[in-house]
This record gives sequence, C-alpha cells and structure tokens, in this order.
Amino acid sequence: MHDYLMPEIRGQSHHARRRSNARRAAALGVALAAVVVAVSPAFGLGGHLLALLEGGPLLPGASLEQARAVAQLDTSWGRRASLWVAPTESGGRCVFLQWSVAGEAPLAPQPNGGGECQRGEPLPQPAPLQVSLDWSPLGQGRFGVLVSGRVAPESGIARLALRLPAGERPLALRSSYFLAELGVAPSASALPGPATLVGYAADGSRIADLDLERFVASGAPTR
Repeated sequence: MHDYLMPEIRGQSHHARRRSNARRAAALGVALAAVVVAVSPAFGLGGHLLALLEGGPLLPGASLEQARAVAQLDTSWGRRASLWVAPTESGGRCVFLQWSVAGEAPLAPQPNGGGECQRGEPLPQPAPLQVSLDWSPLGQGRFGVLVSGRVAPESGIARLALRLPAGERPLALRSSYFLAELGVAPSASALPGPATLVGYAADGSRIADLDLERFVASGAPTR
C-alpha cells in the first residue's frame, strides 16, 4: 500500500486506487503514515486492471479459501462492508474490501470492492498507521466514505479512535486491522467533515494521529 513497503500488485473492481507519499504525511505531522486512496471507476481507472497487467483474475495468487474477515460494518447507505485478509501463494498478503447486502454476512469472500496484494513475505510496516480511504457512489453526486487500514503491531498502539467534531469514538482492532464509516460526502475525494485517526498507547499517551481531511485537501497524487 505504500511506495517503499514492498513490491505489490493492485486489484480493482468497483474502485480505482491511488497512492500517497509518506513524506507528505510526515509534513502533516504524521510520521511516515502510509495512505492509499480509493475512488469509483467513474473517476479513476476501474475495471479489471490486474487482468490487463497480469493476464489473470482480480487478486491473482490470493488464496480466497483461506481469507478471514477482520472487520465488518453496515453502512448508513444500506450496504455491508467487509474487510478481508488472505494469504497469497508466494507467501504475501492480500487485503480487500467486499460489498454485500446490509444485515447479511457474505457467503464467500469476493474482492468486489477492490484490494491490494503484496508479493512475497510482508516486510515490517514502517508507519504506525497504514490507511485506505474509499468513496462509493450513491447517486446524485453523493459518495459514501469509508476508512480502513492497519496499525503496525510494533508501533505500541493499543487503542485506536476516530476523532470527529462531536467527539472521539473508539475503533475496534482485530488482528491490527480496522474499518469505519466517515459518512456521506458531496463529491469524490471529499470528506463529510473533519476526521482524525488517533492511536494511543496502553497508558493513554498519544503515539500517532492522521488528520484525514487535511491530508486529502493537500492533494494526494492521483492514479
């Protein structure tokens, strides 16, 4: 998910993905934060990019039968989002988003919301927070926005919170992964409002934070 983490392949079905720069994140006060931004195919590449690049299906090499759901939520716009992690045949790791009917657990893992795969053994995550933003088109120019990602196990972060104007709310961590809804935005690449991820140590001290609105406004590089 990051330019210097490791070689990677990137799967896209309903979403096109784009990268950020760790130095830009650090300039925003988030040391070495890695961020991936996703938008709908109407505003990005979309389609079966991996099929074009690799001559195979989405997320080639992913062992979907061994995939495990690390986070699920029912969105306010009536769909269920599931975040999955699956090993690859080369010893790497795929992380992908799946959309299904709200209130119903998906019958089988399907990367219909796009994802990314890392080739070979995953390298240690150099950033405390590794984050993806996802915009889903809802019609009439509106987009539902999700934030997902991973906390580096060696970062010392024991608790993660999402800070909104109304206050902070805790985010569940499972196997170091998280998933949360930010709300509905008026356009792609916009956020519903101010939102900051904050990672805390067990003693309550702050280890890392990421101002999502400020980061997006800074102009993350597009596809």
